[in-house]
Amino acid sequence: MQARVDPNTVIVSWTEMELPFDLVNSSHILNGRYLLDITDYSLLVENVSPYTDNRTFRCLARGTANPASLTTTTAGLTVGITQATLTTKADPLDERNDTTTTDIYNETMTTNEPPPPPRMLLQIEMELTNTSDVMLFVSEPIPPGEPKALKIDSTSLVLKWLPSDGPVSNYTVYLRKGNYTSTWDLAVNQPPGAYSEYTVYGLMPYEYYQFQVRAHFSTGYFKDSPVSRLIRTAQGKPSLPPSNVTVSTRGPTTIAVSWLPPPPSSLNGVLQNYKLMISPGSQIIKLGPSTLSTVITNRRPYTQYVVTIAVVNSANESSPFSPTVNTTTDESVPGAPHGVIQVGKNPRSLQVFWNKPNLQNGKILFYYAYIKRKDSVFWSRFNTNKQHHLFTGLEIFTDYIIRVSASTIAGEGPNSTALHEKTDVTGKVCVESTRCDA
Repeated sequence: MQARVDPNTVIVSWTEMELPFDLVNSSHILNGRYLLDITDYSLLVENVSPYTDNRTFRCLARGTANPASLTTTTAGLTVGITQATLTTKADPLDERNDTTTTDIYNETMTTNEPPPPPRMLLQIEMELTNTSDVMLFVSEPIPPGEPKALKIDSTSLVLKWLPSDGPVSNYTVYLRKGNYTSTWDLAVNQPPGAYSEYTVYGLMPYEYYQFQVRAHFSTGYFKDSPVSRLIRTAQGKPSLPPSNVTVSTRGPTTIAVSWLPPPPSSLNGVLQNYKLMISPGSQIIKLGPSTLSTVITNRRPYTQYVVTIAVVNSANESSPFSPTVNTTTDESVPGAPHGVIQVGKNPRSLQVFWNKPNLQNGKILFYYAYIKRKDSVFWSRFNTNKQHHLFTGLEIFTDYIIRVSASTIAGEGPNSTALHEKTDVTGKVCVESTRCDA
């Protein structure tokens, strides 16, 4: 039995259909009475028997460059007897019986001892039938197609590729980051399909990747797809806020803020702006991507402000806010006291009370209480750390004007609204030459 093979670089083996192992192959060409002729890959069987060699043999070929390329065929071997001649042959006569002659063709034998039984020889001329020529063609399977992205998110994408036409047992998907020196990492083992695809998870946002698909065949052979083009994942949420955020006061109404940008790899996209939030009020201030400091004005004096900053990328995704930092603006002069009222009077005194300013702008150290006669231009000023004052030594039944101001470490604030009051009259009317007691 012979096998013709194209191309020449093949692994050929012959086996019997009923047996699970090779009789001979390209690596082991002789096995007892079986011989593989490597010139034409024919199987030679010695000492064939009509009783044991009527059987079916199988020829199997694999390409040495691609063991996955597999071709088999079968050939039957029939051994028949066409001619048989039976002869007998006696053993040589014993030397003790040299006077005895024997006719081996059924003549009468004379001997002192019975002759040994004759041996029969079966000469068999055999005819081999049902011989086969086996033509084996070995071809390479096409590799998987270049993997392409169908849907791209920030941390996952769907890959799809054309399958191999070989006997694929499974596909392996490999990936690497965009720099060409990085190593390939295993993404998944994927079963074969008419159109194979796989969703790759766990990717980094806004990162370049390359992919390659490997088709594995049952014999351990594999074929790799072309490497994919660079594929970039979508932008995602920035993972880190700005760092080294500092806040300082520049007067009673101004705050200065500075910071450092987060690492570029944490942006997960393109930096679009910084988002500064200042409280009280949770006011949001947006600043350009190149800005690393700012001055915030129109703040209230002697007020604690809390500042935190985040980054925003061009996908309009915001990072976590930075840890809060706070500062207190400087003191300023206070507002005017309010609610100035007169609560007691007599002919020579007036007592007034007031409330603290609505805008204290610092710690109130003391108050100034002012008083003057209505028809005068001169004010008298009194210092008190209380919220009331008693003006004494006034003239009887006289109109007065009263004002109050508050002071902090920054200075004196504006006066309150003027209070117009008149001292009381005396309890008795004094007539000339008549003594009266005030």
